[in-house]
Amino acid sequence: EALGREYGTRLPDVVVLLDVEVATAMSRLAKRSESELHETAEVLEQLRRSYHHTVEQIRREYPEVEVHVIAGGAGIDQTLSEILERAGIPANV
Repeated sequence: EALGREYGTRLPDVVVLLDVEVATAMSRLAKRSESELHETAEVLEQLRRSYHHTVEQIRREYPEVEVHVIAGGAGIDQTLSEILERAGIPANV
């Protein structure tokens, strides 16, 4: 209801969380020349826990919403294949 009032939308049919381990995220961030203040292991772990809490809350309170948690540490091709598979879309489309 709040989504409708505030943003003129409704609950999504599907929620996908691309879950990346903090160590993987930190490794990727280390390859960049600059970092942002929030890009620390502690903050990223807290953010990751928050996302998982939100996903569990959606599952509990809105069982009609399809929820997928996909490990995002793999390469882009493997991640995309898993997303397509979970969505029931043939990978060769």
